[in-house]
Amino acid sequence: MKNILVLIIVVLILSCKNMINQQKPSFKSNNNQELTFIFDSINILNFERKIAKSSFKDTTVCKKWNLSDKDIIKLMKISKKIDAQEWHYAYDVFPCGLIGEFKYRDRNFKFDINSGGWFDIITNDTIQRYGCKSIKCKDFMLSLD
Repeated sequence: MKNILVLIIVVLILSCKNMINQQKPSFKSNNNQELTFIFDSINILNFERKIAKSSFKDTTVCKKWNLSDKDIIKLMKISKKIDAQEWHYAYDVFPCGLIGEFKYRDRNFKFDINSGGWFDIITNDTIQRYGCKSIKCKDFMLSLD
């Protein structure tokens, strides 16, 4: 009985580890190399504010939050790539955000910034998630106020 219990625990741990490893997204360039962004080299094409439907009852907090093109680039530069587990446990999700597009190396990418301290970079089939918990991000995020 004890051996069966140990075996079940080991299988569960290995299953969870494989799930986490599969959730780490990456972008591939045309030659199938992983694409790392140099955010100094991006050009913001467009963006707009959004307020998502949420259980968060008071969305007036969103009125005081907004970012400029320069703010978006600064935020992207000081953020780091995060995985699903870190995002789930370490970041807030607010109804306030920005969605838009930027150009990098002759390719257009979509972005979705949440005022909770994180953002996604999106292609047709991939999402890369970045987050910032640094005090340098305080001016860009509601969750660090």
